[in-house]
Amino acid sequence: MALNNLGLGFVFTARDLASAKMQRLERRFSSLDERVTGGTDRMTSAFRQLGVGLAIFTAGTAAVGGALALANAAGRFEQGLAAVGAVTRATTRELGLLREAAINAGIETQFSPTEAIQGLTSLATAGQTAEQATRTLIPVLDLAAGSLGQLGVAQAAEAVVGTLNAYGMTADQAAGVTDRLLRITQLTNFQTRDFEAGLAKAAATGAVFNQGLNDVLITMGLLRNRNIDASSAATAFREATRRVGSDSRAQQAILGAGVQVFDQTSGQMRSMV
Repeated sequence: MALNNLGLGFVFTARDLASAKMQRLERRFSSLDERVTGGTDRMTSAFRQLGVGLAIFTAGTAAVGGALALANAAGRFEQGLAAVGAVTRATTRELGLLREAAINAGIETQFSPTEAIQGLTSLATAGQTAEQATRTLIPVLDLAAGSLGQLGVAQAAEAVVGTLNAYGMTADQAAGVTDRLLRITQLTNFQTRDFEAGLAKAAATGAVFNQGLNDVLITMGLLRNRNIDASSAATAFREATRRVGSDSRAQQAILGAGVQVFDQTSGQMRSMV
């Protein structure tokens, strides 16, 4: 074997090619080739397995995250339910009714059971019993949905239960109240966002002076159509009703115009509408 003067590496003679030395060299190159090829295959397989492992890990992380979110939601639901039970002093049976009402509301309306619990809480703090709250809940959620974002669940609960309390209505009449509240918003400028500022004040006065809920809503709607804000409209209705119902001078002035203030049979104040 001699060095190639032209820089082409080694030049092997026929003797070298036939020698044991060359055979050993060939075996070493073959062994090296196998190790390199095998190592490459193993590395490729390892990276493949790593990719599969990462995919499984990602899917597992997402599943764990979803499970934690569900657990948190369930925890909030149970805490809210316990709070409603405490306010209403609910029995075990009544707690079951509250739970069932909230879950059914989550199925029948656009709100989640946890949001339904917020409505039950508002109804409970307004003085309703556990059973009353379960009957009032769906009308409350219907009002919140019909407000198109103007009322939250708690605000809708305040509007409905406040009206029920003002007129001494039962929980079974809540659906009728919701229907009338939504209807007046379709016919006039008295909108659901105005309820917090104007409804409670007007309804409370109307109930005292024998003005029905329809009369109150129509009057508030007409005043809002005159671009009078809800709070001022409610104040105007309250003062006008109070004066006509209890101020003798105002009553005499109306009688002078030929209008009877009180019903001759029942003795109650007539509708102002």
